[in-house]
Amino acid sequence: MKKRHFAICYRSGQILLWLLLPLLSSCLQPFNPPEIGGGRGFLVVDGYLDTGGDTTTIRLTRTQNLTDSEVPPAETGAQVTIEGERGVSFRLTEAKAGHYVLTNALPPADGQYRLRIRTSGGQEYASEYVPVKATPPIDSVNWQTSDAGVQLYVNTHDPAGNTRYYRWEFSETWEFNTPFSLLFMYRRGREEFPGENTSTCWTSTSSRNIVLGTSALLSEDIIYQYPLQLLPPSSPKHQIRYSILVRQFALTREGYDYWQNLKRNTENLGTLFDPQPSQVSSNIRSVNNPEEPVFGFFSAYSVQEKRIFIRRNELPRGWRRITGYEGCFPADTIKFSDISPEQLQNMTFPVVGQLFMPDPGYVTAPLYCADCRTAGTNKPPAFW
Repeated sequence: MKKRHFAICYRSGQILLWLLLPLLSSCLQPFNPPEIGGGRGFLVVDGYLDTGGDTTTIRLTRTQNLTDSEVPPAETGAQVTIEGERGVSFRLTEAKAGHYVLTNALPPADGQYRLRIRTSGGQEYASEYVPVKATPPIDSVNWQTSDAGVQLYVNTHDPAGNTRYYRWEFSETWEFNTPFSLLFMYRRGREEFPGENTSTCWTSTSSRNIVLGTSALLSEDIIYQYPLQLLPPSSPKHQIRYSILVRQFALTREGYDYWQNLKRNTENLGTLFDPQPSQVSSNIRSVNNPEEPVFGFFSAYSVQEKRIFIRRNELPRGWRRITGYEGCFPADTIKFSDISPEQLQNMTFPVVGQLFMPDPGYVTAPLYCADCRTAGTNKPPAFW
């Protein structure tokens, strides 16, 4: 576009957008940077050495183009080893595609360890040696209600002052009911009874955001009432009973910086005032090509956990929940007088009630309104 086009569109202090539209439509061209279609997958390492648990899991994948809709490709057939600076070595086995596990092995907690990877294509990668961090216990996980909903907090401290840098993950589980009970499925003239509970289920989800905290600027190593998760009053998680399992990790300063930069690059972008993207420095390097980017940060620490429960009757009564079942009402009816036996024989639908004389038939609703297994499992968790 040339400047004279803008000049004729300015009149009486107003921009006449309608004059610009045909010009803009002819000037806009899609821009696809080379990286979007580059097609080269760099190694992504996700995992840590768990020095206090039964299993260490390292997940290896490859980066993919922004236009790809599939899950990231797994790096299979690799040799994955955790090496101690004192000569000990632990070989991980591939439990499923791209997931390498070490079970029933507790490396000494007073050493330093590194991760070494050799891919099936002969490429080698190694992390720096990292010290083992002992994670202090979680003091408490509590919650408070306000007009904004249920705010969950975590509290912890290290009396020795050796931690200072913390990261948390959490998984949520909640119980829910469907508005209708499934009596049976009518399937082409046959009544198929479920034979199990289909109206009460449980579903779970894991945290997606990176949650970090530090006491580095405090005189004592204390984290007090650090916000973890906010559940709005309308959340369907409030329906019956809710549980959150919080996992706490002690980080090194370098590990904290890595996660902080990753958080800025993935969560805090979108406006002119947000931090600009920056390079996230990994402590894992390619042995064959030191200039090759590698994504991930290898750490070694123990993990602390704490679970709490919240019941619906502990929350304010005035809160209105959005259950996701608002579209289930009213239920539909199929009256035998309205359809022929031949038509009924060719139909399949869930039955949530029956109509009797003088005009018999079925009461039906969408399957998700009567079978909770479409959104969860009807088997309660072991901790429930």
